[in-house]
Order: sequence, then structure tokens, then C-alpha cells
Amino acid sequence: MADKRPRVLFVDDETGFAEDMAALVSDEFRCDVVGDPVSAMRQFQRFSYDLALLDIDLQHDTDGIGLLKQMKEQDSSVPVVMLTKTADLSAIIESVKCGAFYYVLKGADPSIHDLMHVARLAIEDARLRRAVSRFEEEERDVCDGIVGSSPATRGLKDEIAKVAGLDCAVLITGESGTGKELVARALHAAGGRASRGRFVAVNCAAFPDRLIESELFGHEKGAFTGADKRRIGKFEYAARGSILLDEVGDMPSGGQAKLLRVLQEKCFERVGGNQTVETDARVISSTNRDLAERIRLGDFRDDLYYRLAEYVIHVPPLRERPEDIADIAVYLVAGLGEQVGRKDMGVSQAALDALSGRDWRRNNVRELRNVLLAAMIRCDGDTVQPAHLSYDSYEFAEHPPTYEEAKQETVDQFKHRYLTHLLRLTRGNVAAAAEMAGIQRTTFHRHLTEIGVDAKAFRE
Repeated sequence: MADKRPRVLFVDDETGFAEDMAALVSDEFRCDVVGDPVSAMRQFQRFSYDLALLDIDLQHDTDGIGLLKQMKEQDSSVPVVMLTKTADLSAIIESVKCGAFYYVLKGADPSIHDLMHVARLAIEDARLRRAVSRFEEEERDVCDGIVGSSPATRGLKDEIAKVAGLDCAVLITGESGTGKELVARALHAAGGRASRGRFVAVNCAAFPDRLIESELFGHEKGAFTGADKRRIGKFEYAARGSILLDEVGDMPSGGQAKLLRVLQEKCFERVGGNQTVETDARVISSTNRDLAERIRLGDFRDDLYYRLAEYVIHVPPLRERPEDIADIAVYLVAGLGEQVGRKDMGVSQAALDALSGRDWRRNNVRELRNVLLAAMIRCDGDTVQPAHLSYDSYEFAEHPPTYEEAKQETVDQFKHRYLTHLLRLTRGNVAAAAEMAGIQRTTFHRHLTEIGVDAKAFRE
């Protein structure tokens, strides 16, 4: 029969006192007693506790308040009660500021009664907070950043909802810029892990073979040249939460072998260490690569693929859901307003129609965002119009221009934006505009002729 008593971690270097107290409360609480901060954190990471009792005056390199900070960084949802021999007001205030629920004086006659009372309150308070958090998560649309109502987008949201609460590895596929990380974050939030742990993303393509292991699993001091202290890896940092292995298709072969072992055994060792660290982080991976082709070429392990792809979610490209483009554009403009200092800026229907009619062949939402950001900077009014939209169309052309032609096109676009901006500021005064630009008036006139702009059009 399962033990339903709340599980308590009791940390005190006076282990005799702690064991006596644990025995006195054993009818109600199941206590694990440890005497040092290192053992305490090992236990805290390994098991799910309902409460931690910490002695403020631990006689170690890490005192009780330092251990409190480590525990709160690891899992802020576990309530912590501090134990102290003396009512040191400054230490008590400091511990409360760092997240302690309350404190209990050690050694006083009613200490066992105080301990039981405060422990019950702390556990009940944590339960209520978790219940409220779950309710708020259910009420909040965890797919908030995944905008659109097309059949493809609705299907994507349905898939996220179905798999979010399952403890399986998910592989997210899709072209560059489609929003794969948004899907991963939605899985993390909808699955309830957001209240227990972090969402940690690591770009697997950013690290060579010799560094990817340290990045994922951490290293011990002295493990290699430059390792001057212990470093916690991404898997350990994501404990109880989710880890996104972005661009997993580009992971070096050595990292693939190490990752496969972690997925199989749910544990790892830091580089240069022999201590086994257990992990319960949910593994989500993403790629814009054709992994079947990479497996065929021998660049990706097929056994790793099947571990990562227990469930596959494909994010459709923007061109397959054109009816979403207008909604996405409105959403992006609202979010970019603060970045450009124009919170009240909008986008016209004509601009939305122009964006919706464009064939977004590559970079998808990321390219759409960049186009809108540039348009908002270019726009002097409060509404983005079609004239403000500019695309680097040669990037996608079937027969792109030469380097010099592409360079000249970019220069002309810059000249047009910059010179017309100066003319607006000076209301068509070429002499003043040339002075602001730091060039001769005749040179300014020549540039206007080259781009076909008449300064008279800016005079009031």
C-alpha cells in the first residue's frame, strides 16, 4: 500500500536532534534526515518533497540560507521552514526574503508543537498554491503565441493539447522560422511542468563535439583546461521541467551517442565526474532537417531518432496557411510596437492584403516579422501601409541577380529610405537635409535624381 504521508526533507548537522524530531512526527510525516547541504541537494533533486526543514546554522561552506536559495532555484513550489536556536531577527528576515515559509525555534519546550503546526500550514499553503496555479494554467491559452484559425493551425493546437500531458518525447519538425520553439513552450506550459521546473532551450548546432557534452550534462572542476569550477548542464538545469534540443538534426555524432544513453537510462554523469545524476526533464526536440535523409547518409543515428520521435508534430509553413497571415501580422505589430516606441501603431487592411498575397517561400513567420519591423521603422504615421513594405525578393528568386546588382538594389533602397526621411524632417529643404546628412548639396541632389525623388513633394 502506498505511503500517503507527506514527505519531508529534514536538514540539520545535529543529526541526533533531527532524528529525534523525525521520530516524534513519524505518525504524520515521512522524514528523510540528512546532515549536510550536498546530501540535501542530492536528495532534493532525486525525490519529490512536500516540505523541507532547514537548520539556519549549518556548519558547512553553505549555510541554511544558502541551501534555501539553492532549493528555491531548483523548485520554488516546495515550502521551506527554517529552524533556529536563537531568534536572530536579521537571519530570519533574510530567510523569509529568500522564500522561506516561516521559522521555528529549536530547543524550546513547545518546539515539537510549533513544528507540527507550521509544517501543516506550509504543506496546505503549497497545495492551495499548486491548485490555483493549475486552475490558472487551464484558464490561460497556452497556445497564445500560436496565432491563426486556419484548419492547419487548429490542427496544430489540437495536437499540442493531446500530447502535452503525456510523458513522451516529442519531435517538432518544420521549416526555418515556422515557430517550432513556440510549440515546444506550449507543450511545456500545457503539460503542467511550468509550475514545477524550467523550460530550457539549447541549440545543438552551436557547439562542436568536444563542447556539446559539457553544455548538456555539465562538468566538474578540472575536467578539462579552463574548467575552473563545476558547471551545471542544461539537463540538470531543466530538472522537473522541459528541455528543448533545437536543431537536433545538426548535433555532432559524439553528442548523439551521449544523448541516446540519457534517453535510455534517465541519468548521466558530468564531464570529469563519476556521480550519477538522475533526470526527469521532458525531452522535446526540433529540426528543420530531413532526418530520414540524414539517417540514410549516416549523419544521424536511427536509434536516437526513434527515442526522440515517440510523437512527431509538424509545424506547417506560412504558405500552407495564408488565411492566418493577416492575424499573425496584427499580432506581431502589437508586440513590436514597444520595441520601436510606437505602441499605438497599426497596420492597414491594404497592407494586410499585400502580405497575405505574398508567397512566403522561406523563413516564414520570422521573415514576416522582419518585414513588419522594417515597415514600422519606415512609417512616419500610425498605420503601416503597402508602401512601407519591402522584401529582399532576390533572395528567393529562381535566377538571382549578380552580386553587384543585388548590392546596388540594397544601396538604392537605403538611399530612398534615408533621404526621404531627411526631406520629411526638413519639409523639402535640400540645403538643410544635405547639412544633416553631412554631404554637399550638389551630392544630395545627385542622389535624389538617381532614385527618382523630387524634393518639392515634401514642401508644405
